[in-house]
Amino acid sequence: VNFFNKLKNLSKYIVIPSTVSIEFEKLYKEVINFQKNSISLNRIRKPLKELIRETNFCIKDIEKHNFLSIKEIESSLTQLYKQAEESYNKITNKFEEKLNKFAKVIYSDNAFYEFYKTLFKTTSLKHQELYDLGREAEQKYKTKTSPGYKDNGKESYRKYNDYYIWWEIKRYSKEKNKNIVLVTNDLKSDWYEKKNEQFKLAEKLKNEFNSETHQKILALSYQDFYNLIITYNKEITKRIADNLTEFINLISDNVFYDIENNLCQEIEDNFFGEKLIRINYRNYPGSEGFEDIEINNFSLSHYSFKQEEEKIIYTLCFNVEVYASSKDYWGRDEDDHEPYYSPNNHYTFKGNVEVEVTRNLIYFENGDNYSFDSANIIRGELNEINYISWMEEDRLNFFNY
Repeated sequence: VNFFNKLKNLSKYIVIPSTVSIEFEKLYKEVINFQKNSISLNRIRKPLKELIRETNFCIKDIEKHNFLSIKEIESSLTQLYKQAEESYNKITNKFEEKLNKFAKVIYSDNAFYEFYKTLFKTTSLKHQELYDLGREAEQKYKTKTSPGYKDNGKESYRKYNDYYIWWEIKRYSKEKNKNIVLVTNDLKSDWYEKKNEQFKLAEKLKNEFNSETHQKILALSYQDFYNLIITYNKEITKRIADNLTEFINLISDNVFYDIENNLCQEIEDNFFGEKLIRINYRNYPGSEGFEDIEINNFSLSHYSFKQEEEKIIYTLCFNVEVYASSKDYWGRDEDDHEPYYSPNNHYTFKGNVEVEVTRNLIYFENGDNYSFDSANIIRGELNEINYISWMEEDRLNFFNY
């Protein structure tokens, strides 16, 4: 399931040759049904039952000869099969949930087919192209010099499909001026050579591709491709973790400046409704709420990160000290009817603010240690640590005067 999600992240890089697309459309439901059945744990139980049945049959056959006693063997085998069945049930309980989740994501609600529809497909081969390429393939199959000659026994045009696919890959590479990663599980010798127990694209095909396209090609089996994606993701996560402190130190001030106005607005609006910032005050802030918000100082407290698809999401927690004022509505002037208010009361708050920073993975891969896509306040709490009423301020000013 994780791999399927990672595959969706690569969708803009995936290209389906039109020949593959046509075959997929024809055989999709048949292949999906086969794969759904192939991942069933009941496949383990079936051969186990057959083995038990065959063993019991042999025991009964031997027992016909009364002079032979195999009770000890029978008892041992019965115990062995019982243990095997218990192990099977344990495996089932452990993996059934994972298999169901996998099946739901891949096979339910046409999820995989919907994903397939989003992928880029090359332009379909025209009738004349199919005819000309078929004639080329026929000649090359005789000399065993192209992919597909192992399919020469297939019926009609389908025996040329591998040759069509190979030609489409080369055409796409030339037109787009791109290197190619070919992912296929067709490991026959018309495509691959086996060296040191590993399958590699046949050298003659690699040379042909380089010569005709002036690009490079890497061929991978499904398993190799899966291992590469999983390994790459682990390496990226490790590099992000290793780079974390350096990156946070570089961006933390800019992150705070980015959310500073929103923080002040959150505090100002707090009195009039439930907001992201919780403010605990001991002294009533007056009828007009908080105004004149200023950040006295801030510092980074702690941070964390998580990786989601093509994004890195950082959570930064800041310690902050904030000044705010408040006043009360006292009425309206009898002459001009303008409202008038009490002098300002003064507050100082201290607390923390958590900010979520989203960063596209491409910045990290390109070595950009300063850019991020967004910074948003997710929660915070401020506590009143100091309060001076307007009357207290007047009194202090009087004595200081």
